Amino acid sequence: MLAGAAALTLGLVGCGGSGSSGGGAAASSGKVTTGISDPAQECSSHFGGQYDAVYVTVTDVEAHIGSGSSQTGWVDLTPGLKSNPVQVDLLESPTTPECFLAKLGVTSGLRAGNYQQIRIFMAENGSNITLANSETNSCGGSTWNCVVVSGTPYPLDMPSNAQTGLKIPPGQIGNGGGLSIASGQGLDLDIDVNACQSVVQAGKSGKFLFKPTLRADEVGTNPLIAGNVYAASVSGSSVAIPSSSPSPVPGAKVWLEHQSTPVAVGTPAASPTSDTVDILDQTTMTDSNGHFEFCPVGPGTYELAASITAMPGSAIPSLATITTGVNVTSSGGPNNLVIPLVPGTVGNNTATITGMFETQSSDTSATTGDNIQYAATQAFNDGAVWALVPELGNSTNTGGTEPPTVTTGTCEGGNCSANYTLYVPPGNPVIGAASTSGAGYAAPSPAPTPGVYSVWASASTTDSSTNPGAADCTPSELITDALTLSTGTPPVNSNGNLTFQSCNY
Repeated sequence: MLAGAAALTLGLVGCGGSGSSGGGAAASSGKVTTGISDPAQECSSHFGGQYDAVYVTVTDVEAHIGSGSSQTGWVDLTPGLKSNPVQVDLLESPTTPECFLAKLGVTSGLRAGNYQQIRIFMAENGSNITLANSETNSCGGSTWNCVVVSGTPYPLDMPSNAQTGLKIPPGQIGNGGGLSIASGQGLDLDIDVNACQSVVQAGKSGKFLFKPTLRADEVGTNPLIAGNVYAASVSGSSVAIPSSSPSPVPGAKVWLEHQSTPVAVGTPAASPTSDTVDILDQTTMTDSNGHFEFCPVGPGTYELAASITAMPGSAIPSLATITTGVNVTSSGGPNNLVIPLVPGTVGNNTATITGMFETQSSDTSATTGDNIQYAATQAFNDGAVWALVPELGNSTNTGGTEPPTVTTGTCEGGNCSANYTLYVPPGNPVIGAASTSGAGYAAPSPAPTPGVYSVWASASTTDSSTNPGAADCTPSELITDALTLSTGTPPVNSNGNLTFQSCNY
């Protein structure tokens, strides 16, 4: 993802109806409809991103009760799709109010229970297929997956297991608890393939690679989170948006997050300390009116983090704003939030965090490392939780993803490393509870300078013979100790080092 995240989502739209089977037969579901949606657009050229379009061709979606490795027992959520695949532009705007771009299939009578595995199948470039409804192949010829840059399509290389099923990591399904289908009921399910984050351009060859980031959660057909970002100023201990003629902030990054399980701090010892760090669900960018939208979104409580490299009419970067208590139910979410964004005050400069990631393997002959995705974090909830903060400018990355990614490709004796640079807001964040007025946000405390951050990072495999993006190293996620920015111009900190151990490569 170059500037943010678009997503492929498959909504299983539950309908009541057929009750459970009688006569001792296994209880089964009602009708299940599978569709695709795109909750974010900012890597689109319409939002200043690189891509005019990102086309993928989906051939099937399957689910499995249980968490084992059995190749039997998978159920087809999209019957008929294998013979009539659907090609979708992940950056196209939805044409219906339900957020969905296309419908993939309908099924019913699924076995009731907790589905802990889901996998999605993609067409292989070069294969001989016919699209559903005899649609035209937008990639041309026998290329079924592609990105379009400046009007020219380029093949999107899929991982080797795209035809045998890209599995969603168990911890990324229903927040780690699986998805339950009750007797006689269907299910609204969102499978989020973060397209802009998943498309990576290889540095040497220039090829576009698909390394999917996958999530799944229960949603309805129209739950959303939406609102507007406005310029604000600090007034005493609070933050104020002008009551008359508020100024919208176009081009601001907005990240949707939720709280996760604890993450080990530093290079973990036998009994490591830990911090609670948010998980990034979706990203977007405000339009010319300062408006943003996430859709669909599963039920739950979320945080929003927003920032911008230059406030409107100036070269001054903003502080980050962290919005808490964003609640979504199965029937919908808040669609008129107001979020303030405050300019930084530290010499009008973006702050810089630098460091090195190291991955260590027992294989001393290893010459390839891991992909390390990383982000700056700032604390809220009285320091109990760390929110991921959108980076500013062009932070170091090898594939244009957001959050950025580097590969520990400099290896010696099984230890591989990579340096990185993060450009971040120059001080501490503005924090407040979600509201439709923008009131109640507190000025940074302590004062914006010096800002305090930690750097979160996650290690995943680069091996295309396995599931690209699968977690690697033990543990696969780490966060640094708190890093205090200098009071110079620009503010800096150069101690953001993390070492991952027991990596498999």
